[in-house]
Amino acid sequence: MQKKIFPTKIFFFRFYTEHIFKKAALVTNVSAAIGSVLKQMFGLNDVRIIPNVVDTNHFYFKSKEKNKTFRWLHVSSMHPSKNVDKIIQIFTQISKERNDWELIICGPVNKEYEQLAEKLNLQSRIKFTGEISYEEVAKQMQQADAFVLFSSRENFPCVIIEAICCGIPVVASDIGGTQEAVNESNGILVEPNNIDELQNAIISMMNNITKYNPEKISADAISKYNYNTVAQQFIDLYNEVVSKSSS
Repeated sequence: MQKKIFPTKIFFFRFYTEHIFKKAALVTNVSAAIGSVLKQMFGLNDVRIIPNVVDTNHFYFKSKEKNKTFRWLHVSSMHPSKNVDKIIQIFTQISKERNDWELIICGPVNKEYEQLAEKLNLQSRIKFTGEISYEEVAKQMQQADAFVLFSSRENFPCVIIEAICCGIPVVASDIGGTQEAVNESNGILVEPNNIDELQNAIISMMNNITKYNPEKISADAISKYNYNTVAQQFIDLYNEVVSKSSS
């Protein structure tokens, strides 16, 4: 729910949305950051936080041979808010300092981004897979060295927690609930739209990748975002609501 966008919606949408929130027995959200916004927007006393879930049957740490070049991965819908063009442009600067890298971009085909990579002479280092299956995304993550997401708008991005469940550290915008999943043990947060910070973070990650423990990153993430753990939080919440309504 975008705080700036909501007031622009038609009256009936705003009226019924507010009605639903205020009449709800309890409201949940996947991030504390957005939960706080909802409390302010609709005058709610409480918003419970239950995170997104990861299918850990697919997304888990898998040991691999060391890549010949440092492999970065980006997975998204290619929406303009994901700032894929800025990520590509940043690697132009990075290539002046280091040439031992490649960037795999997974998502719907976008000719503009492919042409940008060619224009910047990065077509040999940046590879576009097109849209791939859920299972293939997991395999790409298991083969990558690090993940990058430079969104200007997010709630609690699933790709971030999928990446860390696979044990790969992330560089991501400090936006929405990202900071609730990313910390110094599993990644680096940067100011949204700050290209200099992104560049510095990517170089820092490459220079210090050995400080990250893939197996620990994976184990910590899986313990939080697996189906059973998240499902139990919903079960406990439902039991609490039912108990209050029947008392």
